Amino acid sequence: MTKLEPIAESPRGLYEAVFAPVTAELILAAIKADLFRHLEKPASPEALAGQLGWEPRAAGVLLNGLASCDLLGKRDGLFSNSPETSRFLVPGKPTFLGNHLLATHHMVTGGLAGLAERLQGGPAPETADAGPAGETDWSAMAEGMANSARAGRALFAQGLVRKLPEFAWFKKMLDLGGGPGIHCIAMVQAHPSMTGVVFDRPAMGDKARQYIDEYGLSERIAFMGGDYMSDSIGSGYDLIWACASLNFCGDDLGGLMAKLRQALNPGGVLAVLQEGLTHEGTKPAEMVLPMLAWRLVSDEGVNFEQGQIASAMLEAGFRSVRSQTLDTVHGVMDLDVARK
Repeated sequence: MTKLEPIAESPRGLYEAVFAPVTAELILAAIKADLFRHLEKPASPEALAGQLGWEPRAAGVLLNGLASCDLLGKRDGLFSNSPETSRFLVPGKPTFLGNHLLATHHMVTGGLAGLAERLQGGPAPETADAGPAGETDWSAMAEGMANSARAGRALFAQGLVRKLPEFAWFKKMLDLGGGPGIHCIAMVQAHPSMTGVVFDRPAMGDKARQYIDEYGLSERIAFMGGDYMSDSIGSGYDLIWACASLNFCGDDLGGLMAKLRQALNPGGVLAVLQEGLTHEGTKPAEMVLPMLAWRLVSDEGVNFEQGQIASAMLEAGFRSVRSQTLDTVHGVMDLDVARK
């Protein structure tokens, strides 16, 4: 008689992975329906159904699902936003991430459609040249990128830069691939006199200048548009900051490092916060998985192994490099700090 044998492994992780899209679909549906705007105060499923034109029973199912994910609280049959939901998913707030999450979800999953077939046939002709580097794509995402930075990323970056022993004497900084400029804004705000340049694709310029004006820093921060691999990035910088923006260097990371070193003043600092993949490029998962769809449809971007950026810095002639692995809001990333 065959007996069931005990096993050491558990399939729980597999089930959790399969169930994860349910959470994503609940969040995306609620964002599209503008649900969270109506839950700043407790409300019943029936009341919400009346406001949104939903069927009451279906509304209750959705609300219970969101509460199970701790996105909503439920008490005495009434639902309301959790603190995190109120902060990040209510339209009109400077940290609203709803549209950014919708766009990001499309970007990280869109290329996965028909994955099994694609493994045999390669990228579909209409998507083979697609990638997230297009100017129109990034400029359209500018508001979401800005709100994402305002949701903690910019102050986190500011804290890293303020810890640099040279920070007090910095006079001019470059935010390379700085998008709408919120990181640069945070760093300039923390310094009594430092000026800044936000460098990104020209299509990002209007939005970046809008945010620079909003924070009253038009006299201290300028925007420069171009391609950092082929165009001038300026010179005379004491600090160059690059956050998750080096993926478009192609196969010339060494050339980019030399260019950045040349743009720094003697004693200047280059600080790069970027993925540093380990375990032969398979970890951390939160850095690998969001890039899969992109990598399937385009060979334009590169990912970096841990230590790869630091090695390129040294080869470019920086006198010292210090690296550390940090836990950020987007997952584990490496901070490489090089000094000229």
